This record gives sequence, C-alpha cells and structure tokens, in this order.
Amino acid sequence: MKHRSRSAASLPLVPGHGRSTGLPTIAVIAALLLSAGATIADGMRQITDSRGTAVGAVALTDDRVVSVTNDVPGSAAGGAFQIRIADVDGASPAAVTGFLDSVEPRSELIDVSHDGQWIAFASHADPLGTNLDRSLELFVIASNGSALTQLTNDPGPLAGEIRELAISGDGDSLIFVSTSDLTTGNPNGLPLPFRIDRDGSSLKQMSPDPVAPSSIPGVSSISISSDGSRATFFSLDDIDGSNPALLGKIYRAAGDGSSFALWFADLGASPRISGDGSSIAFLSSFDLLGTNPGFRRQIFADDWLPGALTQVTSLSSDVIEFDVNEDASHYALLSKSDDLGSNADGNRELFSMIAGSLVQETDTATGVCRDLRLSEAGSHAGLLCDGDDPFFGGGNPDGNVEALTVSIGSGANRVSATRPVAARAIDLSLDASRFLVVSQLDDPTDPSSAIGGGLFAVGGGTTFTLLTATVSEPSTPAAMSGDGAVVVYADAQVTPGNPDGSQELYVVPSGGGAPLQLTSAPAGSIVLQPHLDESGSTVVFTCNGDLTGFNPSNRLQVFVMATAGGGLQQLSDGASFASLNPRINLDGTHATYLSDDRVELRELASPVSIVIASGATAPAGGNVTSDVTRDARYVVYSDVADPLSTNPEGNAELFRYDTDTGTLEQLTSTTDGINASPVFSGNGQWVWFYSSAPWFEDDPDSPFWLYRVSTVGPPLVERIGGLGFGSAPLFVGDFRVDDSGDRGVVYDLGDPTGINRDRQSDAFLVDTTREAVLTVDDRTATRIAWTPEAGPLRYDVVRGDLDALSPSGTSGTSLGALVCIENDSPDLDTRWLEDTDVPAPGTGYFYVVRGADGLAAPTGSYGSASAGGERVPGVGDCSP
Repeated sequence: MKHRSRSAASLPLVPGHGRSTGLPTIAVIAALLLSAGATIADGMRQITDSRGTAVGAVALTDDRVVSVTNDVPGSAAGGAFQIRIADVDGASPAAVTGFLDSVEPRSELIDVSHDGQWIAFASHADPLGTNLDRSLELFVIASNGSALTQLTNDPGPLAGEIRELAISGDGDSLIFVSTSDLTTGNPNGLPLPFRIDRDGSSLKQMSPDPVAPSSIPGVSSISISSDGSRATFFSLDDIDGSNPALLGKIYRAAGDGSSFALWFADLGASPRISGDGSSIAFLSSFDLLGTNPGFRRQIFADDWLPGALTQVTSLSSDVIEFDVNEDASHYALLSKSDDLGSNADGNRELFSMIAGSLVQETDTATGVCRDLRLSEAGSHAGLLCDGDDPFFGGGNPDGNVEALTVSIGSGANRVSATRPVAARAIDLSLDASRFLVVSQLDDPTDPSSAIGGGLFAVGGGTTFTLLTATVSEPSTPAAMSGDGAVVVYADAQVTPGNPDGSQELYVVPSGGGAPLQLTSAPAGSIVLQPHLDESGSTVVFTCNGDLTGFNPSNRLQVFVMATAGGGLQQLSDGASFASLNPRINLDGTHATYLSDDRVELRELASPVSIVIASGATAPAGGNVTSDVTRDARYVVYSDVADPLSTNPEGNAELFRYDTDTGTLEQLTSTTDGINASPVFSGNGQWVWFYSSAPWFEDDPDSPFWLYRVSTVGPPLVERIGGLGFGSAPLFVGDFRVDDSGDRGVVYDLGDPTGINRDRQSDAFLVDTTREAVLTVDDRTATRIAWTPEAGPLRYDVVRGDLDALSPSGTSGTSLGALVCIENDSPDLDTRWLEDTDVPAPGTGYFYVVRGADGLAAPTGSYGSASAGGERVPGVGDCSP
C-alpha cells in the first residue's frame, strides 16, 4: 500500500478498533442454492430523500454550453451529477454521461474543446471497471457520449486526486493538476502539473518536485493554448529555485511537458493564456507600470516571451475573475466596479472589454456570479449565478445556483432550471426514538412531493409529524428535549404576536399543537443555536436583540428562559465579541458557552460563571464549541491552545475539564488536522466530534469524518461514520447523540450510504451497534453487496469452502483456506470483481465481509461463530 510523506496523528493510548464485526450470517452460494442475508436496520440509514436538482459547473464553446448537473435528460437513478450539453441558449439539451456515480460538479474539473466534440472531466465513478478505489480521476468523452476513456489511474487506497484540468482547443491534449505520483516525480503528493494526450499516451509531469513548498503548495490556475503547445500555471512554491521568498509567481511550459520555467518575475496570479498562445493575461494588485496607484486587482498582459507588459483594466474596484479569448482581443471579467455609472448598488457584474472598450453586460440587484468562462471567439460568456434577479432569463424565484450564458452585447440566457430541496437533521431524543428534521419537501421521504415543507418530528425513524409549515428553510434553528416531548424553533413569520417579522423563538409539543411564542425581540433580530434540557422546561439560545436591557450593542448574547414562558435571563456579557454555542446540561441547572474568548460554565441560579478556558481560540473558519455533562461535572471543548504542554503543534484538540477537581485532560492528540465540535452522549461516557486528523489513515486530502472518543478509562477513538464533509469543520447542531453514545442523527451533503447521489443535505441515522447485511447474486459471476456500517471506511471480502469450516478453540470457527475477492474496498459491493468460480455439485462456497476504520486501524473481525467465538481466517486471507 502506498503511503504519502505527511505527519500522522499520534494514536490514543488505546487505539480505535475495526468495529465491523462481520455479518450475522454467512452468505452461502451452493451448486443449486443461492441465499441472501436477512434485511435489518442498517448501521447508517438515510431517513430523508430531498432529491433536489443543482448545477455545479459550466464550460462553453461559441455555440454549445456544457454543464454538470443532476437535472439532465437520462440522468442516472438517484440524481447523480451528469454532464449535460445544450445549444448556447440552452435549447436541445442532451445527456453526455449516465453513470451510476457522479461527475464532479466543479467548474475547474470540466472543460470542452473549441469545436465542442471532446469533454474532459473528473469523477469518482467507475464506469469502465478501471477505478475500483473510486479515487478522483481524469476522464475524456466525446460529446455524443461515445469514446469514454479513463486517462489517469492511481490505484492506491490513499490515492491522490485531480485538482484542476484543461483540454486544448483542438481536443488532442490535456493538462491537469494531480496529487498523485503518476510518474514517480511527485513523491510528496503535492498538487503538481501533468500533461497527457487524449488517447492516454505521452503522460508527463510538467514541473519538478518543488525545492521549497509553501504553506499552499503546488500549482493552480492552469491554462493551455488551443493547439496544446503552450501552458501556464500559478504557484507560491519555489519550484525551480527562482522563488526562494515563496511569493505568488506565474510559470510557463511547453505543451509537451518540457521547459517548465518562471515566466514573470513580479507578483501575479490567475494566469490565462490566449488560445493562440501569443500572450498571457493575469491579475495583480501591484502598481507594475505606475498606472495602478490604487493597488486594485487589475488585469495585466504580456507576450509569451515577456517584454511588452500592458495594463488591460484600470477599474476603481478589484477584478474578481476574468477570461480571455483566442487572440486576446476580447476579455470578460467580474467586478463590483461602477466606473461606467451603471452599477450604483455595487453588485458583482459581468463586464466585457473589446479593443480597450469596457461594457457592462449585466445589471443585477441580487445574487453572486462566479466560475466565468469566455468562448473562443469571445461571443459568449458562461457563468454560475445565484439569487433572484429578473435579468437572469426572467428571474430565479428559489434563488438556487443556475447556469447562464451571456451573448456579449445581447443579454443573458438561463440554461438551467434547478430547485434547492434540502433536509436537515436537527436533534435527537436520548433514547433515539424521536428526532427533528427541517425539510423543503412536504413529505421528506418522497422526492417527488411538492416544495413547501416545514419542521417535522419523527418517531421510529419513519413517522413524520408536521409541527409547523411556516419554517421551510433547512437552516432553521430548532431543538428537541432529551425526552423527545418538546420542540423549540426560530421563525420570522409575521403574526399578531410578531408584527415586525423579527425572528422569534417558539415552543411546541413534539406530537403537534399550537406553538407558543417565547420571545419578543426587536425588528431585525435573529435567534440561533437553541438547546433544551431533558424535560424541555428550560431553553438556552443566542440572540442579537436587546431582550433584557443588557445588550445595547446588539451583539449575539446567550439567553435562558422557561419554555412555559418567563424567567428570561441574559447569561453572557460578551463586551468585545459575540457569545456563541450555548449548551444546557440535561438536568437544566448549568449552561456552557463561548463568551469573547472564554469558555464559561454558568450555574443558572447564580450570577457568577466559571471560566473553563481563557483565551480559547480555533482555526480560521471555525470557532470554539463546548458541551457539559448531565451533572455539570465535566465540560468538553475544542481549542488550539496548549494549556498542558501537550499540544505543541497548536492543533485544534479536545479538552475535558473536571469542575470538581479543577483538573484538565486532553482527550485527543494529533499532529495534523482539526478536532472540533465535541458533543457528550447523555451518559457522559462518549464525546462525538468531527476531525480531519489522520486517525486511521493518512489521507492526503484531509476530509472531515465523524468520530467518538471514550471518557471512561484511557481515551479510545473510534470512527463513527464514513461521512465526507469537505474542507471546513461543522459546528454543534450538525449532529446529536443519544444517551448511550452508540446512536446519533446527522445531516450531510455527501453520500455515505450510496443512495444520496444528488448530494442534497439529508438526514441520516447512525447506529454503531448494527452490523452489515451481506447479499449475493448471480451464481456464475457472483457479486457481493453489503449494507453500510457506522464506522468502517474499508472492507475486505473473502470466499471459502463450506466443507472447510471447522471448530476453532472452545467456541470459535476456523474458516479454512480463503480467496480474497476484494481488499480494502471503499464501496459497498464487488462490482467489476465478480467471482466467476462456481462450486462443484454437492459443494458450496461462503462469503464473509469485514470492515476497518481505516488502513492504519487494527484488522477488523469476520464476526462471531454461533457459540460466540471468533471466525478465524486461514491462508489466502486479504492482507490487513
């Protein structure tokens, strides 16, 4: 197995184990019999199906527009993202791909040749049986759906990924950025540039391994000329020894992968090469020619052989994005500029520049546009925009991101019509029998139901009770009491009790009934992060309104009140910054929260708070969160500080404070990544949290996963779910835990169960005690499939002979000699690795599966024999 050079986590004193214990029964295939495992509740189960539509990428030619969307004729079941091609005005749409899995919906990962005949893209899919590890690889396909080719293949279980790509205008060659070591010249797994011909030949790494990588290593902003002979890149690295200060520099190379060198010695970014390769344009906020005294980010251009530098734009506002056409005669750019006197609202607008003449092409009032592309002749621009604006082809009432094309000088065409439909798991009762979900569907389990939705209480995982239809936004703050009987939520509907339409806090029984308005906040107020005690009698929340007369600055402060009404108190006094993330203990006596930079614990009957951590900080993009046990003895929080001299790296780690003894314990210890958003189980014996640290495998892409750590005995870390959360930590409220710490509810934009291919935010139930169920089909080419478990990221599948089963020890079973069908599988079946062996008459085969939390976790188990002992593998077992 390939491992990359990267600092790994320090495993806890007792490492997490491979919790997948095999299957309750062995699946058997005999000469005359095929049996399947019984159906039981899965370890991870999707309980809503929002099934919205979205568009995530756009590319275009002079007369055709290509997008990645799950709103496409012939789209695969489950709403997977596919490539759609249409006329430049959106007419005659057709599906190009129809995979079971998605094409990656990012504009930097799709491109089209100038004649529209060839499309390059990246995907985790395995349409050809050549991407079994489901890594993010480079593909090319003809626009009519033929000639699909996988161009890269990093088969390692910790494979790198494609970060950017571009296809030449003639469609014959491609350049791309990958973290894979495709030619043995990238041993550190940095995002470096490569080139390859469309038929998969002539693969070459275009740059050396950097002499000195920066804090943002590798290259980005790649572009290629129409004939593929020239390419440009941006990097902060000292790739060739010419950039020891690690400043932003532009590099160039020949399209065959040779002659990689520094192109421009001054500071520049986002280079774009003209189609004919004659010039390179870029962005810089420096006064390179004495014509940019305001140090705004402007477009500059120079020849392939530098020496004729010009400043293309001289705007009073920054250029945000731009593109250039074939002969550098046309530019398209996004800016908030009002230099023409036609953008007084300062919204981000599309401008064109032809022969030095600036023209504002859009005039919008709402929304944000991004991912700009300009066609070869400069006749059309393509981009993605959100918000509701009449300019966008008649409006966009749902405000969802849509693909637009703009005919330069003639207006815009909306070429997609998607709908945002999302569900969010909000809270969970202590016995895991009831939970909350907000849905934009009238029936959260039926993707075809009308858009309307509301706040639902769910019993038994199947019975949805509508509590109120007034809240239809998936971000609605809401909470459920520990006993599951009471629900609080925030709503901004205008009512007789709320004539100004401010966001107020309401309470309602979870079985339904008339809501009671709890707060009367000033106009424009917002309510966030409500949390209830076990009985539902007391609620803590944050609000920026001056509810008690002690918040004249209208900062976010923490409040507490009785759900029967009355007893309102302001708990925090964040004098300098907002107070956030309140959590009340189950007994309803204490609350913990962040106030300024302090983690505080407040006894509700006392005016004095205990400072648990002073100067608490978190990584950029995150914040400090905390939680408190039922008896208020322990407080857990995340912090990048080093109070015990046990966190010299300054990672975001979890700490637990004992209020009885005043002692502090560091629960996690990692040398890389982030540990955040700790939540206690009801019994206080587990803490669930998110982490990007490499606990069980050293993944170079550092995805966020869900974990739990025990608080009884030495810290024991286990993976909870195979949930990929992207590049930023999520905060308290994104999952909730039951009393035992074995079950939880979570919402996710990913596809942890293999059925959320539209990547809408959906609710999932997680049960760490459930084992997977194995099924087999097709006796002559046997495919094995299994249900997802809560924890394992990798699975092994083996086959054995029924006749070889024998007792082992006092209560176990020896599986005998085995055949490894699939090793370290990242998916839930053996597709493309079907077993073609057939048992002889009178004999039979059995199949078993085991999982592990990751490649560095201890080997999992194949389960228990009927007498309770282990199933012991023999020779031929899959390698751990």
